[in-house]
Amino acid sequence: MIDVYNVHVLYSADLLEMIRMDAMSMDLLRGSPRIVNIYSHCGGSVQVEAIGGPSITELVEHEKRSRMDDPPPMLSPTEKLNMAVEMAEGLADLHGFEGGPIVHNDVQIGQYLIDENYHARMSDFNRADPLLFDNTKGEYCKVILGDASGELRSPEEYKTDPTDEKIDVYSFGNVIQTLLTGHYPYDDYNDDSIEAWRLSVDGITPHVGSNIRGNSFAESALASVMDKCFEYHAEKRIDISL
Repeated sequence: MIDVYNVHVLYSADLLEMIRMDAMSMDLLRGSPRIVNIYSHCGGSVQVEAIGGPSITELVEHEKRSRMDDPPPMLSPTEKLNMAVEMAEGLADLHGFEGGPIVHNDVQIGQYLIDENYHARMSDFNRADPLLFDNTKGEYCKVILGDASGELRSPEEYKTDPTDEKIDVYSFGNVIQTLLTGHYPYDDYNDDSIEAWRLSVDGITPHVGSNIRGNSFAESALASVMDKCFEYHAEKRIDISL
């Protein structure tokens, strides 16, 4: 049994495999300045570099207050655009890995860490899934996850359709939406009876109002990219490197 912040967690094969995947992914991508560096790994622990900037939660909550109470924003529209580009580049390092695409499988804004200079670094790869290559078909295999747990997911995950790295692109749309608005996806739906997965499957995407879309060139550009990430059909969805 391991004790993490006084919370007892039983060892299990699944838990150790998740930690191994986390360590392996960081090790494979250790040359990227957009990925958190790993120093060591043993059993149920991974030692990584310290990232000393503000938390994403702090940025999000500040953005929400600035929209409601008009305090000065923590990030300007251009800084949001630059941060989103860095976040996308971190994900692109996974999808464009030389050994084949690595699906992060749990993209959400909280998976990014911010350093002292406000640069974004991607982390938390314990659900990462390197895609296998089919030599007969000459293409990377899609997988059926069978589990759409965690934060809000793509329509194909909820429908248990075959998936690939495009699920990360859809989830990156949620990241942009939160960065733009200071609200987490579907915060604008107040009916507790509405389940978020139904909204996703029905093609109802998180909302970004015209007041934000038209506020600046940077925010307009971000909203446009977000819309492309939210393309319902995975095969038509943009690649994260575009």
